[in-house]
Amino acid sequence: MEAYFARLNKNWKELSLISKFALAAFPKSQHFLYLYFASLGEDQNIAEITNNASVLDGIEFQDEGYGIAVAMSLIKAGLYQRALDLLYSQANQRNNIKSRQSLLMLSVHFPLGMLKELSEVGIRCV
Repeated sequence: MEAYFARLNKNWKELSLISKFALAAFPKSQHFLYLYFASLGEDQNIAEITNNASVLDGIEFQDEGYGIAVAMSLIKAGLYQRALDLLYSQANQRNNIKSRQSLLMLSVHFPLGMLKELSEVGIRCV
């Protein structure tokens, strides 16, 4: 309930503290991972995002909105490859249309040369 009110009031520091506390008890909770990284991104807490990005290793967000929000925070922290990997893994799911849109739209923030230019695109969804 506290996380809900902190988010509603846009109290990003409080939300990141609540989420961090909740993650200590539930380390693989996708909801609290989302709240934690989204609040850090909104608060521009780049150091905290960078220092804790490894907790995302192996996480496949069931809610694509969570993954998109986390990827946006990673981009704010300059963790482009990690954000790209997260968005790409989500975009490979046939029903994740928003993830494919976000991958294209957020790619403008990636450094030059990070993405390959292809002359042909095909569908290879799993």
